[in-house]
Amino acid sequence: PRLKAGLKSWAPCRLKGVKTTLFATVHIKPGMMEAALAACAAVREPSLKEEGCIRYNFYVQPDSGHEIVFYEEWVD
Repeated sequence: PRLKAGLKSWAPCRLKGVKTTLFATVHIKPGMMEAALAACAAVREPSLKEEGCIRYNFYVQPDSGHEIVFYEEWVD
């Protein structure tokens, strides 16, 4: 199954030496949590190896059980 993000475009403002922190919540369809977590895990290590990536974490929102929260930190 293919995962879809609700984000249609992303054009961050880049300033040298500035840290950017990103919080994002993704709502997961019923029955898709396992596939969603596998996809998140698959991109975590490659993302951490990207230039400027300080932190790339994701968590299942405990209150809902059907949301994944992303926390990323990047520096240019």
